[in-house]
Formats: sequence, structure tokens, C-alpha cells
Amino acid sequence: MKRALHLLLLACVCFALCAGAAVPGEVKVHIELKDDAIAHESVVTFSDVAIVRADKPQAEKTLNALRVRNAPMADRVEQMTREELEQVLRTRGDVASLRITWSGAHAVRIRRASQMVQGEVLIDTAKAYLQEVLALRFEKFELEPVMPPADLEVPAGTVLLQARPLDGKPAARVPVWVDVYVNGVVVRSAVVALHVKAMKDVLVARRDLPAGSTVSDADFEVEQQDVAALQSALVAVSSMREPVRLRKTLLAGKVLTGEYLLEQGAVSRGDAVTLIFAEGGVVVETLATAEHEASIGRTVMVRPVGSTDRVEGRLVARGMVEANGTK
Repeated sequence: MKRALHLLLLACVCFALCAGAAVPGEVKVHIELKDDAIAHESVVTFSDVAIVRADKPQAEKTLNALRVRNAPMADRVEQMTREELEQVLRTRGDVASLRITWSGAHAVRIRRASQMVQGEVLIDTAKAYLQEVLALRFEKFELEPVMPPADLEVPAGTVLLQARPLDGKPAARVPVWVDVYVNGVVVRSAVVALHVKAMKDVLVARRDLPAGSTVSDADFEVEQQDVAALQSALVAVSSMREPVRLRKTLLAGKVLTGEYLLEQGAVSRGDAVTLIFAEGGVVVETLATAEHEASIGRTVMVRPVGSTDRVEGRLVARGMVEANGTK
């Protein structure tokens, strides 16, 4: 009986000694988790969040390069626990031959390595773009920010700023979107609102000019005004060498823009025209009145003088309508 007990005790001692011994091929690894980590790339690796020591250099190198998650946004701090890192090792790393021990923090706070893009740089980018756009239309203009934009925190890397194309025509207040690229990828965007003052010579009515009237340069003063807020195309000063007709009334002191002008040769409601009927070599002309505005080549409804009928025709020349039929 004593001999059996002795053998059992010896077996237990041997088992304990074997359990503490290294398994052939096993690699000892110690991971010391940091309290805080900074990611310099778009992904976080073990070398970012922990100090890894292994008794084989290749195992240490492999663990250090192991990706554990995507890096947070530049202005955010995110946390990762030791348990989450152990799960990463189980699912992504070859840990069968690793004998891992841990120390250090129980969770690591991760932030992205970042840099600041100053609001003044955003303004300069927006101004440079808008200056190129305005230079195509105006000789003189001034740009001022409505409100300075805030500085932007972005990831570390090579920064490039690019303004987006304008959506619509320039106005007195223009929002310019600026995209911030880091290493070729858009990471932030900001809108820069700019006050626009664009000066140009314009034609200003000396007096009230009624709709349908024929006007010339003698009816206008040439003034330099801020025209950034005008939505209609301006009429060039040099284009008033020939008389033109007004589509609608232009009040004294108002700027002449394209919306007030009839096309050359066009008729407006109430204009007298010559109506031409042609059939079988017989041509008959009569006077008529236009029912609405129409330009040369367009269909127009007219009413012959002394008749209640309306006739559809085509305006073929100034004041000349060729009838299509009677209605």
C-alpha cells in the first residue's frame, strides 16, 4: 500500500513539472497593453496599442503587424479592451503555438494622429476658385467671408484642398464647398460663404419706358454698379447702337437686363402685322393684330382687323405672318 502511494505521489510531481515546461515549438509572448495609443494610418495594429515581446523575432514581427481595427475619425477617441484584443488574436492570428501573457492596462484609448487645417486656408481656397469664375464675367470684384469657418482636424498625411463647382450662377452671397483630401481621400468638407461685390458698367433707364416701346442708348445712363445680385443677363453697353423694343415696362433708375428685351423682329401682344393668305397662286394680304409674343419662325395667333376670328400663322419676317388656316 505504501509503495502504491509513493508511486502516485511521484506521478503527480512529474505531471506538475511537465506542465510548467515549455512545449516543443511553443513561442512565449508577452503583451503589455498601453493606456493610450495613436494610430498613424487608417488601420490600427498591435504595435500601436501594445508593446509586444516574443522569444522569436518573427513571431514578434507578425504580431506587431496584425491589424486589430480601423482607426477612429481624427476628432474622436475610441476604446478597445483586452478581451476584444484577445478575440482578435483568436480570429485573425495564429495563436496555437503562442503562449501569451498580458500586463498593462485593461483597455486602451485610441486616437488618430491628426493635423489642423486652418479656417484661413479654407477661405483662401474658396476665394481662389470663385475669383476664377467671376473673372470670366466681371473686370472688378471683391470677396469677403460672411463668417470665418472653423478650423478642421484631419488625419495626418498629405493635405490637398479642392473647391467644388458652383451649383448655379454667382450671386451677392455664394456658398463654396471645399473638400479636404488626405493622401488622396476626402476626409472632411466645409462650406465657406462669401459676400460678392461685382462692379460693371450698366444701362440705367433715364425715365419710365413702357412695354412695346422702341428704345436706344439715348434713353439710358451708363453707371457702374454692383451687379452680383442680378439674376438676369445684363445688356452690354455696346449693344445699344441699334434701337430695340421692350417686352415689359422698365422703370426709371432700373438696370436694363435681357428679360426686358424682345428679340429682333419679334412681335408682342397688340402689334399690328400683315397677314398673308396664299392659295393656288393667289396671294391676299390683310392687316391683323398679334395675340401674343412670338419670335421669327414661331407660330403666332393673330386677329384680322374687323374680324372676330383668330388665325394661326407663322411669323416669317418682321411684321409679316403667313397664315396656316382659320380658326
